[in-house]
Amino acid sequence: MFQASNEKGNTLVLVLAVMAVGALLLMGALRLSDNQTLQVFGFLNREDALKHAELGYNKYLWELNQDSTFYLDSSRFIKTLDNNAKSVYQPIAQPNEDNYLVEIEIPKELLDSTYVPVSNRVTIRSTGWTNREPDKKRTLQVGLVKRSFAQYCMITDSDLTSEGEKIVWTSGEKCYGPLHTNGTLYIDGSPGPVFYGPVTYGVAINPSSKAKDKSIFKAGQAKTTPLNWPSSNSVLMKAARIGGLGHYYNGRTCIMLHDDGYDVRRWVSTEIIGNQTIDTWEYNGHLYQFEKTTNADLYQDKGNFYFPSKAARDGKPSFTSFSEIRSAYRSLSYPSNGVIYVNGGTNPDYTNATSKCDPTLGNVFISGQMEGQLTIGCSNDIFITAYDPTDWRNPWKNGDSTVFKSFTKTGGVRYRSSSTDFKPVKIGGVWDHTEVTGSNRDDMLGLVADNNIFILHYSWPAQITQKEKITEKPPRSDTLYYGAYGGWTNGTNANGIETFPTKNSGPDSAPYDILIHGALFTTKGSYGYEEWDLGPEKGKITLVGSIAQRNRGVVGRVNKSGYDKDYTHDPRMLYTSPPHYIEPTNTGWQVGEWKEISTQVTKASD
Repeated sequence: MFQASNEKGNTLVLVLAVMAVGALLLMGALRLSDNQTLQVFGFLNREDALKHAELGYNKYLWELNQDSTFYLDSSRFIKTLDNNAKSVYQPIAQPNEDNYLVEIEIPKELLDSTYVPVSNRVTIRSTGWTNREPDKKRTLQVGLVKRSFAQYCMITDSDLTSEGEKIVWTSGEKCYGPLHTNGTLYIDGSPGPVFYGPVTYGVAINPSSKAKDKSIFKAGQAKTTPLNWPSSNSVLMKAARIGGLGHYYNGRTCIMLHDDGYDVRRWVSTEIIGNQTIDTWEYNGHLYQFEKTTNADLYQDKGNFYFPSKAARDGKPSFTSFSEIRSAYRSLSYPSNGVIYVNGGTNPDYTNATSKCDPTLGNVFISGQMEGQLTIGCSNDIFITAYDPTDWRNPWKNGDSTVFKSFTKTGGVRYRSSSTDFKPVKIGGVWDHTEVTGSNRDDMLGLVADNNIFILHYSWPAQITQKEKITEKPPRSDTLYYGAYGGWTNGTNANGIETFPTKNSGPDSAPYDILIHGALFTTKGSYGYEEWDLGPEKGKITLVGSIAQRNRGVVGRVNKSGYDKDYTHDPRMLYTSPPHYIEPTNTGWQVGEWKEISTQVTKASD
């Protein structure tokens, strides 16, 4: 009996021990389950907090893509400045059901001892949290970059000409600023060209052996995403026409820039009245009709200048010389939105004077000195001249035997030097950067052609009635220009040596050296020197700004004809562009940096 009772007691003890262990295991399992549950909820809260931070970032990324300066609206944002060359903007405190706080940092760049806000880079920081654990926050920092055409000293969609020929960078050529091609960059020569700014390309560098040459690529090179080229500049036409904020013209238009205003002269229409063909022209908004009294009037821009009216077309002439009209009607002010557009017919055949000076084509002849901000677009070609293009006298018949001697010489298009100018800064004799000088330093010009932009080489626009035919050597087959029908024609002498044409083949309208300030853009064509392979050797093109061209154009051939080039990027165009300047169709805001940071966004005080 005693033995049995003892066994039962041992069994009871064993059962109790097992139950205790089971209880401990159960408690451990419950604790583990609770901990796992807490970990799961903690993980979910962290993920949700990050989602709220992403929600804040995406909201303001959408705002940026709608309006890249939306944060300047003081009714919606608090602006706080610090002393570290940056501006921070925060949303004004409002009930926030989305559980995020955002701040937008606009970096500044040091430009000539002044910090300037950039327009193509921004940093968004967004802190998010959940209602379950509002004290546990997560913060995203996203750096965004907006690429633009004007950011480059030169950018091409292709380094091939429109005929498919390779344009090669070679020894002696230099580029002072960023350079990009969507295609292949061709390099030749020993030691080769020198690129002082960063170089990017969409396809390749040819030959590839040059890609690692640091003496060529001073700031490095890299393959990158191409920028999509727009198919037209029609957005500029809309900007010029909508709301009366811009200036809109039609047909061949000649523009002379004068500091903060401009003169414009253009053909308007041709009418048949009785047995007469009458052309109507316009100068600074005033219509007139021209009638010669002698053949000399055709050359001197003298005669009878009638101002047409529906009531009396045969009234007395108002002026007897165009110089009187110039004195009577002052220059026009620049349009309020900074956009001028010239519409009209299109014709890619610029190689003869008829096409170039046809009054119905959307061509612009431009020159002068400007002060302000302006973008000029056209449906066909832009010709940069070295003389006042609104002066329609025959340059050979101006009272002096020297071509263009009495014309106003401009030397190209440029900013007023006392307002905005440029100075290269060298260290150790090597270019380091370009400094912007002047009293204002905010003048900026954009030239945007749907076809081509050329430095005018030969012939000159004229003002003669369509039916007027006069004798000239060589004979003219049209009356809307002075000079040869076609372009230059080189020949050879008895010894087979190439000879250059004389002025009887058409006036050489291009100066020895030419200066160009501004951002140049062609949507379908190229920038170059008209008939670059013909005529005498010139000097140098000094261009400060930006060149964007669909296909590479040509400005000369070494030691034979045309120009050498000295191209420098306008450093301000890293941060801004001329008014309504063309942008890539895939410009948007691209993510350059994405990371989580520990510093949280806090509310700013009003």
